[in-house]
Amino acid sequence: MKRITMLIFALIAMVSTIEAQFLQPNSSIYGSRSLGVENKPQSIEPAERLRNIESSATYNPNQPANLQSQSFVVNNRNPQATLLDEGFDDITTLPGAGYSFVNVSDALGLTDWFQGNDGVFPAHSGAPTAYIGANFNNTAGSVINNFMITPVLELENGDVITFWTRSPDASTFPDRLEVRLDPTGANTDPSGPADVGSYTELLLEINPNLTQGGYPQVWTEFTVTVSGLSGATNTRVAFRYWVTDAGPVGNNSDYIGIDTLTIEEGTGGGGGVCGSPILEINQDVDDTCMANISQTGLAQSYIPLEAEAAGAGIKFRDPSTGLNVDLSLWDGLPNAGGTMLASGTTQTDGTNWADVYWDPVVNVTVGNTYYIVIDGDTTLPCISGSINDPYPDGNVFANAGYTPFPTFDYTFRTYSCDSGGSTCTSTAYDSTAVPFDIDGAGNSTSDCANAPNLIPVTVSDMGTIGSGATLENITIDIAHTFTADLDLYLVSPNGTELLLANDLGGGTDDGYNGTMFEDGGADITLATAPFGVGPYEPMGGTFAAAFAGEEIMGDWNLKVCDDAGGDTGQVLQFSMSICVPPVITNDDCANAYVLACGDSVVGETLTATDSGGNAAPDVFYKFTGTGSAQLVTISLCGGGTDYDSVLRVFDDCDLANELAFNDDFCGLQSEVTFVSDGTSTYYIMVEGFGSNSGNFSLDVTCTEPLPNDDCGGAIAVSCGDSVTGTTVGATIDSAPECGTPITSPGVWYTLDDTSGLAGDITLSLCNGTDFDSKISVYTGSCAALTCVAGNDDSCGLQSEVTFPTDGNTKFYILIHSFGGATGNFTMDVTCMPTPPPNDMIVNSIDVDEIGFPYTDPSVAMPAATTEDGNPQGCDLTGANGVWYNFVAAGDGTANAMIVTPGGASSVTFYTAPDENATETDLVLVPQNTNQCVPGTSASIFTLAGQAYYVFVLNTGAITDIVIDGTNLGVSDNSIAGFSYYPNPTTGVLNLKSVDNIERVSLYNLLGQRVLDSRVGATATQLDLSGLSAGSYLMKVTVNGQTGTYKLLKD
Repeated sequence: MKRITMLIFALIAMVSTIEAQFLQPNSSIYGSRSLGVENKPQSIEPAERLRNIESSATYNPNQPANLQSQSFVVNNRNPQATLLDEGFDDITTLPGAGYSFVNVSDALGLTDWFQGNDGVFPAHSGAPTAYIGANFNNTAGSVINNFMITPVLELENGDVITFWTRSPDASTFPDRLEVRLDPTGANTDPSGPADVGSYTELLLEINPNLTQGGYPQVWTEFTVTVSGLSGATNTRVAFRYWVTDAGPVGNNSDYIGIDTLTIEEGTGGGGGVCGSPILEINQDVDDTCMANISQTGLAQSYIPLEAEAAGAGIKFRDPSTGLNVDLSLWDGLPNAGGTMLASGTTQTDGTNWADVYWDPVVNVTVGNTYYIVIDGDTTLPCISGSINDPYPDGNVFANAGYTPFPTFDYTFRTYSCDSGGSTCTSTAYDSTAVPFDIDGAGNSTSDCANAPNLIPVTVSDMGTIGSGATLENITIDIAHTFTADLDLYLVSPNGTELLLANDLGGGTDDGYNGTMFEDGGADITLATAPFGVGPYEPMGGTFAAAFAGEEIMGDWNLKVCDDAGGDTGQVLQFSMSICVPPVITNDDCANAYVLACGDSVVGETLTATDSGGNAAPDVFYKFTGTGSAQLVTISLCGGGTDYDSVLRVFDDCDLANELAFNDDFCGLQSEVTFVSDGTSTYYIMVEGFGSNSGNFSLDVTCTEPLPNDDCGGAIAVSCGDSVTGTTVGATIDSAPECGTPITSPGVWYTLDDTSGLAGDITLSLCNGTDFDSKISVYTGSCAALTCVAGNDDSCGLQSEVTFPTDGNTKFYILIHSFGGATGNFTMDVTCMPTPPPNDMIVNSIDVDEIGFPYTDPSVAMPAATTEDGNPQGCDLTGANGVWYNFVAAGDGTANAMIVTPGGASSVTFYTAPDENATETDLVLVPQNTNQCVPGTSASIFTLAGQAYYVFVLNTGAITDIVIDGTNLGVSDNSIAGFSYYPNPTTGVLNLKSVDNIERVSLYNLLGQRVLDSRVGATATQLDLSGLSAGSYLMKVTVNGQTGTYKLLKD
C-alpha cells in the first residue's frame, strides 16, 4: 500500500524543543504500517535525528548522549534471584536505570525505541501503553539495526531470560528480533548497519528468514536460556531489531512491541553443559529427503529415556560446511503454548550430521513427549528421514503451523548425560534348540527358502529397537566342514531378515567359532576364516537400521542355509544380547501409552493404583490427532472387558479439566466420544465404577465430525424451511437442560428471526424422523445459553415445540434424543406472526372516537390474514389487510396513506350502512382518487353523517398508517390551564386544571373506551396500572370544553 509520511514531523524534530525519543509517540510516525495508521513516503529528505535523553530524570547535559556511558552492575546471586524485572511502564526512566539504546541503521529514521502505542495494540500487562516499541521508521534507508541493551548484570550459563513480544494483527511486513549476549563483558556498541559489536552470542532469533506471518501477531512469551559464558560474567543482554529490505519503502519491517522482561538466576538444570554426553536415542534410518529448512515449522517429537537431556543431532542428506544449524528443545510445540527449554547453534563440519549440546543440560520427565525444533540457514541440504515410522514414539512436524506426519521421522539422535549407569539393562538370551543339525531330516539344501534351518531364541522382555531397546550383539558357533556353503541371516519376530554373512571362509572347517556380530564391528568380508570372536558388522547393514521400531519380544531366529551338497554340520551356539529398557507402565498419566485411530489394545487395572476419579485403580492412554479435527470414540464395549468400567478424558495430566466421561454405555461397559482438534494431546483414564478393577479391551475409532455437532457450527434455518439431518456421528452436548434432559448425541441449528413480527414459531420432527427424538430451544449465545422451550414425544416418539418470538431474536436449536438413540430426522420450521388487532373487519378501529389526524404506528402488515368476503366494486379475494372506520362529522374530505410501502400495497375507502358492517355490506366509493388498484394512498369527498370503512393492504413491510381529512370529527385540541403528568406513565397519572375538571375518558387504538371517570375537582389522580402497555387517547372535559390528548402507558 502506498503511504505518505508527513515531512513535517522530521522538521519538528529538528526545530522544536528537544525531547526524549522515548515519550508517548504520535500515532502517525509510531504506528503500524499494516494497520493503515501511516502511509509510506515516496521520498524522505535526510535529516539527522536527535538521540538526546535530557528528559530522563538522571540525564546529565554535560555527558555525551551515549546511554551506555552510565554504568550499572546488578550483582545478586541469591538462589533463584530475579536479576532484572522491567514492565516498561515509563521508558524515560530506562537510561537512568542503565539501559542503552543504540540505533546504527543505514540511515537514521524518524523513530527510535518508543513508548508503546495502544492505537496499534495495547500492552500485554499494565497500562495500555506499558511496553516498548520500535517500527519501520527506525531507518530512512533500507536496513534497521537498532539495539535495546540491558544494564550490566552478573550472568551465568543457565540464567533464564523471559519476555513477551508481538507485531500487529495481519501484518504483511515481516519483522525480526534477535536476543544477543556479550560473552566477554566488553560491552562494545555496534557501529554499523550489519555490526553487532561485542554481542556475538546469539541466544534467540525470532523469524530469522523474515517470513510473512513468522513474527507472533498476538502477545507471545519467549524463554531464553543464557549460554556461551565461561563463568559468572558482568555483561549485558541486547535486543536487536534487525530487518533488511526495511524502512518506509521496503518490503519488510512493520512494528514490534516488547513487554514484561525478566531475567532470573537459573534453577541449576543439569549443572551446566554435560561433561560426558552419551547417545540416548539414535534414529538413524535414512531413506528419503524429508524436509527443507525453508519450509519452516520443522520439529521432531521424542520421549526421553533419561532424566537429563544433554543435546540433539539432525542428519542431512548431503554434507556441507560452515552453515548454521539451530536446534532447540521444547516441552510443547511453539504454536501450541510450548516453552523453549534450551537452544543452541552449530555449524556444519563437512559431514552429514550436526549436533547441538544444551548448555545447561535440561531436566526432563522420562515418558513425557518433547520436541526438537529445527531451523538454520535455508541453504542447508535436505533433512534426512524415513516415511516408515522407524521411531514409533515420535513423529515429524513440518510446514507453517507445525503440521504433524504421524508415521514419518527425521533422522535424529539425542544425548543424555553419563550418570554412571545406563537407561537399559544388557540381557543375554540363549537358544535352547542347540545343538541343531543343519539340513536334518525333512529339510533339504535345495529347499532352504521354503524349509530353512531356523534356530530360535525367545525374548520375553518388552521394548522397541531404537526407542529404549538396543540389539547389542549376537554370537554363533557353527561346526561345519565347508564354511563357504553357509548363508546366515537373523530373522526378527516380525519377519524382517538381516544378512549376517554368506559364502565366506572357503573350505575352512568350523569357520564361525564363537563369532560375534554387532553394529560398528569390522568388515567380515575382509577377515580370514576361522573368524574368531570379531566382532563384525552384519553384511546386510546394522541391527539398528534393519530392526528399527520393531518390538523385541518374541522368537528371534538364526536362519542357516547350506547352499551346496556334500557337507554337514551343526549350530552349537546361538545367543543374543539386548539392552532392555526399564518397564514403564501406564499406571501414571505421565507414562500414558500412545493410541491412534484404529488401534485395539488390551490391558488391566488389577495391578494399578488410583490416581483420581472413582476410588478404583486406573491406567492411562493418550491420543494426539493427525492435524485435522476428528470425532474420537474410545470404547470398552468390544467384549474383552470383564468388570464395571468407567472412561474419562482430560486435556492434561493434572487431571483438572475433564473433557468427557461415560459410565455404562453398553451394559456395565463404557464408551466415550470427544472432539480432537487435530493437534492437542488428550489423556484417557480407564478405571472402574466404585472400586472395581479387571481386564479390558479398548478400541479407538475416528470419524470426521458433523459440521453442526457443536453449537459454534450451528446451521442456519429460516421460517418455512424443511431441513433433513442426522445425529449419527454426533456427540453429547453440555448445554443446560431445557424442557427435557440431554443424555444423547445432538446437532445444532440457528433461527435468526429478524422479521420484526411478534408471533409463534413451531419446530416439528413429526414427519420423516426415524428415532426417539427431542428438541431444546435456547436464546443467548453458545457460551451462555438460556432455555426457551423443549419437548419430548409430542407426536408419538417424535417431538414438536412451539414458542413465542418478538421478531428480533436469534434462537439456538438442539436436536437430540432419548436413551442414547441416534438417527435421521426432518425438521419443519413454521412461523406464525400475530396479526394486527384490526386484522378482521369486526375489530376495525373506530377512528372518529380517537380523533384526527390519526396515525396507527408500526402496523405488522405482513402478519395480516386474508379477508372473509368482498365489497361491491372491489374483489379482495386473497388480500390480507387491516380495517378502519369513521362517521364524517360534515361534508369534507378524507385521505389515507401507507408511510412505508412494501410488497403488494393498496388503500381503498368504502361506504357502509353503519359502523358494524361486514365486507359484503361495503360499497367502493366511486371516485377517481379511490380505485380498487395497487397504490399507497387514496382520498375521497365525504358526506356528513355517512359511515365509511378504510381497507389497507401492505404485505411486505411494517408501516405507520395515517388517516386525515376535513370535517371528519372533532379535531384534537387542548384546554388552556390543563396539564397532566407523567407521560409516559407506568401507573399513576396526575391531572391538574385552573378550572373544574368535569370528566376524563380513555380510549385504546381500537376506539374502545377503557376508562371513564367523573371528577368534579381541579386536580385528581388516575390509577392506570391495570391497563396494558400501549398508546391511548384521553378526552378531558373542563367547563364544557373538551380536549384530546395522546397518552403512553409503559
